[in-house]
Amino acid sequence: MRKRQIIYICMFLCVLAMNFIFPDYLPFMLLWIMLLIPVMMLGFGFIMKKNIQVKFHVDEKNAIRGLPVHYQVQVHNAFIFAVENLRMTIQCRYHNLKQPIEYEHTMMLQALHTEELEDTYRIAYSGRHETSIGRIRFSDPLHLFVFHIKCNDCCYVDTMPVLHQPDQMMLYSGQDEISEAFEFSNNRSGDDSSEIFDVRAYHGGDFLNRIHWKLSAREDELMVKEFSLPISRSNCIVVELPLCENPDDRRNLDGIYEMAYAVMNFALLKEQMIDVLYVDDGLMKHTIETKEDCEEAVLELLQAESSDEGTCLSHFLEEADSYEKVFYITDRMNYQLMEYLNSSHDCCFTCFYIGYDNIMGETSTFEGGRLNSINPEEIRQGLGAVFL
Repeated sequence: MRKRQIIYICMFLCVLAMNFIFPDYLPFMLLWIMLLIPVMMLGFGFIMKKNIQVKFHVDEKNAIRGLPVHYQVQVHNAFIFAVENLRMTIQCRYHNLKQPIEYEHTMMLQALHTEELEDTYRIAYSGRHETSIGRIRFSDPLHLFVFHIKCNDCCYVDTMPVLHQPDQMMLYSGQDEISEAFEFSNNRSGDDSSEIFDVRAYHGGDFLNRIHWKLSAREDELMVKEFSLPISRSNCIVVELPLCENPDDRRNLDGIYEMAYAVMNFALLKEQMIDVLYVDDGLMKHTIETKEDCEEAVLELLQAESSDEGTCLSHFLEEADSYEKVFYITDRMNYQLMEYLNSSHDCCFTCFYIGYDNIMGETSTFEGGRLNSINPEEIRQGLGAVFL
């Protein structure tokens, strides 16, 4: 395009010079024609631009990372001339990543006709991303000028990270610890028969071995015992959301999302409550007791903004003593983390260091905990280091 413009300007200057040098031999009509051609091309482009309408639509609103998403583009030409080189750029802008991912398309647009384009793209990263047509452009028949068309249609897709399920050997490892609790919940019942939480009327489906026979005979109706729920220090997942300067950082962030999601699911399968801590304009905390709690926490985590290195660890240290087991997930090593690993403390501290350069399965033991190197493509193998 630029080359054609330079050639045309050079030709115009040559004709202009010839008109001054040989005014009797070269008519001014050629000069006027060369002046009118760019004006006509500009007029053609502006009229064509007003008569092209573009609509954009994405079918899926929720997806899983790595799966394809289907989109449709509808272009209507209401003008009597065709466009041979309509070029479109589909942009995907991902949360916590500055650089959009782009897909190019070129189509021939017939006169007084509507063209439809259907295609798919593969979701590169987890989290919410915006898909839109970033640029639509075409040129005049002589390729002297480029004209841009705006399309304000955009679609948002919420993308969940891949959930990695543990196998039976991971769930029932010999390293699991059974802790004895000496305190019981005041507002929830449980299965510890050593303490009675409450006594209530019998309901269909209650276990017969929980019937309180003496009280039932006195009250003249069946009464059942509710046992107590032992409580102890809870467990937690501390998630660092680092700033992403390039696609490699963003892939590591996806590994952090998937590791956190996998540990939450692991705790649910073990029927244990677990807290999730991360920083998003302050320390955020979610308690995971059900599958719905887990999915809600993951969605909130995906929408959180990235923060400076080690921010969440600094907040966590203020309440570290209230947890028994801590799973810290990060892709950066810093002085504060190494200092914590090298010092003794009450909680069982496990650090998952996420990175594509990491050697899978490499584990280092320190005085204050364990450091596990995890490749983002091998998250499931990292679950072998989770003991609940």
